[in-house]
Amino acid sequence: MGKEFINCLRVQICPGHYERERIESIANFCLKYGFQNVMLFVNSEEYNLGHITIEEVKPWIETIKKAKKYFEELGLTVSLNPWMELGHLDRGRKLKNGQNFTTMMDYNGKQCSLVACPLCEDWQNYFLELYSYMLTEIQPHTVWVEDDFRLHNPGDLEYGGCFCKLHMQKYNEKAGTNYTREEFRERLFGDKAQLRIRKAWLDVNRECMRSLAQKIGQTVSESGENIRVGLMSSTHPSHELEGRDWYGIHKGLSPTAPLFDRLHLPCYEEFSAKRYYFLFNQHSYVCRAFLPKNAIVYPEIECGVFGTYAKDASFMRFQIESAIPLCMEGMTYDIFDFVGNGAIESYGYGKKIKEIMPYLNGILRLNLQYSSAEGMILPIDEKTAYHRNTKITCFNDLYPDESCFGAYFASIGINTKVSLKKKYKNKIVALAGGNVYNFSNEQLRTLFDDNYVILEGGAAEALIDRGLGELICAKEYKELPSAENYYSFEQVSGERIIHGVHGYRADADRAGNYVKID
Repeated sequence: MGKEFINCLRVQICPGHYERERIESIANFCLKYGFQNVMLFVNSEEYNLGHITIEEVKPWIETIKKAKKYFEELGLTVSLNPWMELGHLDRGRKLKNGQNFTTMMDYNGKQCSLVACPLCEDWQNYFLELYSYMLTEIQPHTVWVEDDFRLHNPGDLEYGGCFCKLHMQKYNEKAGTNYTREEFRERLFGDKAQLRIRKAWLDVNRECMRSLAQKIGQTVSESGENIRVGLMSSTHPSHELEGRDWYGIHKGLSPTAPLFDRLHLPCYEEFSAKRYYFLFNQHSYVCRAFLPKNAIVYPEIECGVFGTYAKDASFMRFQIESAIPLCMEGMTYDIFDFVGNGAIESYGYGKKIKEIMPYLNGILRLNLQYSSAEGMILPIDEKTAYHRNTKITCFNDLYPDESCFGAYFASIGINTKVSLKKKYKNKIVALAGGNVYNFSNEQLRTLFDDNYVILEGGAAEALIDRGLGELICAKEYKELPSAENYYSFEQVSGERIIHGVHGYRADADRAGNYVKID
């Protein structure tokens, strides 16, 4: 029969709330519509208690044990999906009595009330003890690490990672300095920006999360022989900005077995399919290239708010089918609410999923490999934040922008291949924006000598700024901002006919900034 596409249902069964009825509804849904795995939440969303204690988690464990026994007798596997590690957002929650954790702090000194700093040993000891308890008790097929395994985006803090006392000590040790947070910030970006300070900041971020991944992986391996690990990966530019070591994190979480990776698919609510596919090509498809070759990809479809008003069954089917370029082996579905209603068959999701299973199984058995994709080359680099020039005024200036260019090409039907390499031969290469800084001067010269290179305006600017304008026969440039009456249309020259029209014109009114190159 060959490989089978694996469907995983993410759902929360709330202790003491119609447990048996919910367990049966979930089991019936899975068996009827071809789901093989149930991912059970602990402490999620509306039921989230912050950094939950072992005493508080015990009712959840008992409920999950009942469900696991029932599901496994029916041939379903059970995975554990704790809702948080560090914490996504404060959302009004605070630390409990006795939880003397260091929480995240931004570069202005504003501090979270709940979200823990990953360097905090008190939090690490608490979390790994809790993890060990849950895993030892449940022995799940897989345990999933959520996307709050990150340094960015903790609620109301300024964007850009943690600057608590623990992090400041590490930054100074790495840089050989003794800066205050304010002094460090001035040298991280602004008029006094220094590349060595930025490197120290990124190196500490990189090492911090890699080390935490290793500790989690070690705890999992000590809690059961056959427990697998999965990681949710949210949008890659945010992880690149904080210097994520993709391979190191995967290897840390799962040192001996391939890691399951839950790539984030673009929308929680339904919107234009054109917009969706642009975002898919900008984020999900590019993020796939950072994963180790042996990673097992189960992308995440999520609805929010839940129900067909937010996302109908046909649009969900479109998401599944359009994710095929990720070379996935299964899919995870967060399509029902967190408040404990079980599986709602009337939404129609199950029927749409079952309809396309023969097709997805057929695709899976072709054994397509993401690394074998062909098309226009889209170079990327996980260390892109290291390579930007020193003229940065805020963290957004370090934000990777190269994947937008490729998303435009892919979204109009041009095949693309995302690549971490720096050397190509006889290829078409799309070079965008700050991606120019990911290549050395010699690598850029070879790139232009050996390939056909397409550039957008930001890449042309970067080449000229670096003194490599001769690669595109350019001396200088001027950026012409939109809505300033610099331009109104572009016109086809010569006798070429477009749409049956000579001298065809394209409106440039809302096309963004132009770069005028001499």
